[in-house]
Amino acid sequence: MEGISPGRSRERSPAYLAKRARQQAGWVFAAPYRPFFLGASLLAALAVPLWVLFYLNGTPQVGGLEGLPWHLRAMVPGFAGAVMCGYLLSATPNWSGHLPASGWPLAALFGTWALPTLLLFLPLPLPGLGMVLLEAMFPLLGTMVLAREIRRRPSARAFLSLFAFLSISSAAALMRIALLAGVGLADTVTAAIPVLLLLVLNVIALIGGKLVPSLTRTSLENRTDASHVRVYPWLDRLALLSLAAVLSGLVVTQGSGLAFFILCLFTGATHLLRLILWQGWRLRRLEVIALHAAYAWLCAGLFLLGFSALPESFPGSDAAFHAAGAGAIGGMTMAVMARLVLPRGEKGSTVLRLVHLSLALVQLAAASRVTAGIWLTFRIELLCLASAFWGLAWAIFSIAQVIEARKDVSR
Repeated sequence: MEGISPGRSRERSPAYLAKRARQQAGWVFAAPYRPFFLGASLLAALAVPLWVLFYLNGTPQVGGLEGLPWHLRAMVPGFAGAVMCGYLLSATPNWSGHLPASGWPLAALFGTWALPTLLLFLPLPLPGLGMVLLEAMFPLLGTMVLAREIRRRPSARAFLSLFAFLSISSAAALMRIALLAGVGLADTVTAAIPVLLLLVLNVIALIGGKLVPSLTRTSLENRTDASHVRVYPWLDRLALLSLAAVLSGLVVTQGSGLAFFILCLFTGATHLLRLILWQGWRLRRLEVIALHAAYAWLCAGLFLLGFSALPESFPGSDAAFHAAGAGAIGGMTMAVMARLVLPRGEKGSTVLRLVHLSLALVQLAAASRVTAGIWLTFRIELLCLASAFWGLAWAIFSIAQVIEARKDVSR
């Protein structure tokens, strides 16, 4: 019987097939996370500075939406939906054992996100029913693709992540339906923002609770330091259940009352204890420190949300929601994205320096935006400063992704 030649054996190897798929797909669509991470980064770099400009100048309508609904559409189903899709697609090989999505199928899925997102920036009225259908394509197609992979190796964590993706990405279509039905969109969005933010925070607590301590141990070169990182399953369950209770309590109490105040403080304390046990102060790598900083913003957001529930409270919920949105969600998403973007084993590279600068700027943006909700005398100045830090952070991060992606395909 004839043996398989070395050349044919090499051509059938998973490493060779993966490399060939990357080269044929082009640098943008060679990796499942790449178009979504890059698209989300560019959207974040543009949308927040534009939103502040609209806010200050009272721009009536862009992309068929006004004011706050436009901001919500851009940052929650737009930004967060794209990041979640890219992250979950990159995890599908662990679920199914298949090569990750790439090439034209990935480009088609990305197109269902990119087209309605680009239409957000047109200063024109858009057809109502057409926009509903267009906005619904991404969550439906994305859920179908992910569900097909998850069913091969189902797990509670994977299904919860899929549910969160569907809920968050569907918000855009639901907003268009509300607009078409003549519902007061501004009031609906005002009520929906905290619920959507807390839903994303639940995903961050779920995934971050495994990722942050694991990467902390890996990053600590000293084994003695690594042994100090503690994870207690009972504390993890308590933290996740209490955060889910905050989400339910927000819907029931509309974020007010003594009981909600106590619940938020208790939940914030459980997550803070979790963070302390992860021993982040022992770290030296900025990209891992950023994960701890983002989780600290989650704790701060819960404490601020609790205090906003009290009668005549100060600060109000604005500071709490932006601690969650800009600090926890913005910081955690960039830090997690950086793990996939950064070159392996390279120190002092241009990409590494750009990513570190981006991670620092996004923390400055979060601090400025939360302060704007507290120090009302300088609110406008702090809003402008926060939007500048934020836009610059994500623009630089986009450049880092492009540089590394082009190098990766040529390897």
